[in-house]
Amino acid sequence: SAGSSSSIHSATESPFADVGKIPSPVSTNGTLTPQGSNDSIDPPHLSASHNSGSILVVDDCHVSCRMLTSVLGVMGYNNVDTCRDGQQALRRFDKSPQKYQTVLTDFHVGEMKGDALVASLRSLENSLQHPRLKIIGMTGDDKI
Repeated sequence: SAGSSSSIHSATESPFADVGKIPSPVSTNGTLTPQGSNDSIDPPHLSASHNSGSILVVDDCHVSCRMLTSVLGVMGYNNVDTCRDGQQALRRFDKSPQKYQTVLTDFHVGEMKGDALVASLRSLENSLQHPRLKIIGMTGDDKI
């Protein structure tokens, strides 16, 4: 919910960084608000060179995909593709690897866990000699 905190946890073997609790920057009225402040902030305006390439969002929740696409668009990232599961993401990346520079994936994406998706993406990028992807793991589950 708006104004609450999300937890991101990882196991030692996980390819995701453990960043702990992240306070939500969204206030109850939907504006970006610094923690402990009533002042809203404008999202950053990024240059075209800073946000070149597409972002692949992988989440089995349609609402999360729409929300992430919207937030990324506000930040200047307008080339965002979404996938509902890990297998679809792997097919999309394999079909057009040059298109993607970043992947945002939920830890639970249907039949495939996020860490298995990361391992498969890394294997594909190596076999295709693709530059290293930036992969960001996320979850709303505090018990992974």
